[in-house]
Amino acid sequence: MKPFKYPTRMPNSWYAYVSEMMPFFTVNTLDQLLAYSSASGMLWVFHEGELIKTLRLWPGKALRDYRETALEGSRKGGVFSPFFGDLILDGDHADRFFLNYGNFRSGKKNYLYQFDLSGKLIQVYSISNHSRSIVQVKSKRDNKFYSINRNQFNNLTIMIYEEGKNE
Repeated sequence: MKPFKYPTRMPNSWYAYVSEMMPFFTVNTLDQLLAYSSASGMLWVFHEGELIKTLRLWPGKALRDYRETALEGSRKGGVFSPFFGDLILDGDHADRFFLNYGNFRSGKKNYLYQFDLSGKLIQVYSISNHSRSIVQVKSKRDNKFYSINRNQFNNLTIMIYEEGKNE
């Protein structure tokens, strides 16, 4: 797919670009394909090749983080793509998944929004990014979140956070 540029007017003649290459796909244990577009906030659920559900999921804190990042970028005169995220299955509950709209800047919190397949927000988790590293949660199983931490030198560390025990 060829990426396209979608300019958005920001303060100080600053632009953000959206790429069409932002879908996330996964298959849950119910044999359903979940497809999520972080640019539009849309989730599509397929079963046996048929679309069975369409949901719009755009968590409020993700919008707040988008505004903060956009304003910070406009002050610095930079360009960024604000629509990021990840679709993570809940390994403990077949009918639940997480959207990770983390604030991928050091020193900020990384939010995980847990939804069920009806689109109901179940819970919001947060993991603090350390002052010199960024936490990217990749999976959850047995009440543990597995993440990759990336430091300022781009070194990777695998971290495990227990549900409800770590910050």
